[in-house]
Amino acid sequence: MKNHSMVVVLRRELEKSLPASLTPEQITLLDQAEKLFGQAYQAGYKAAQLFGGDEWNNNACLGYAILGAKKLNYTEDDIKKLVRSIYTEFDFKSIEEARTVYNNSSY
Repeated sequence: MKNHSMVVVLRRELEKSLPASLTPEQITLLDQAEKLFGQAYQAGYKAAQLFGGDEWNNNACLGYAILGAKKLNYTEDDIKKLVRSIYTEFDFKSIEEARTVYNNSSY
């Protein structure tokens, strides 16, 4: 029931932000779009759980790093240093912190 209350509150806020000139037909279209967006979100969330949840882990991350380093012709020693450095960061940074570092980088 808590989610329903939150949806009602969000819906009221949305309605306040809409122009008063919207017709009932336009509001119906918005409702339909909202429903479809919700369904798409749920489908994406379920797919991520099915295909990404258990498969994505630190070893997968390290595998991508190794593949990228090999593609750039890093030496075996440099790849070992890179993997150890990344592995150490797993202990000190959360996934969200790492994501933020990447999102804020120029890469």
